[in-house]
Amino acid sequence: LYVVKTKKKREEGSIEGSKRKKKGKNRTKQRRRMANASAKKQSASNEKGIRQFLWISIGISIFHLLIRGWLRSEEFNGWNQLAFVSFCLFYGFAYFMINKVAKPQSQSSVESIYGGMIMEYLWDLIYISWFVSLTSCLSDKFYYLLLVIPCYAIFKLSSLFYKNIGNSSNQSMPTSSEDEKSKRKRR
Repeated sequence: LYVVKTKKKREEGSIEGSKRKKKGKNRTKQRRRMANASAKKQSASNEKGIRQFLWISIGISIFHLLIRGWLRSEEFNGWNQLAFVSFCLFYGFAYFMINKVAKPQSQSSVESIYGGMIMEYLWDLIYISWFVSLTSCLSDKFYYLLLVIPCYAIFKLSSLFYKNIGNSSNQSMPTSSEDEKSKRKRR
């Protein structure tokens, strides 16, 4: 009687086990579908952002060229032409970097073109360059705003440097609680 009951339990357990395996496979398939759907949405969002960036950059460059090159042609000298070409090269570089990030690494993972520390910094540079490109049509003094970029980079690097120096000096010196514990052990 005992043997019959254990065989029935094993059979029932194997049936339930196969049901669990099927449920697990279905859940895995469902998760993949959800990840693929999320990757497709992210990819569509990236493509929309890239198109917007491209058309805004082209529009600003044409506006700058029309205002500086046609209406204020007497002021479109060598430095202004160099600045215009530099902006166009920067826009090309930024477009290349954004496209590189927007390409999917695998089927189910696509990174956002707006996220991540480096991409956020790149977008900040793009916004500053758009602003300077538009406002430099009014006056050459707006080119000085580009000095904000290296100043900010120096500030971030120096704060990171000093933060690391502060951590290393704190680690080498024992704290007061460590001193108290060592004194108690000696007693």
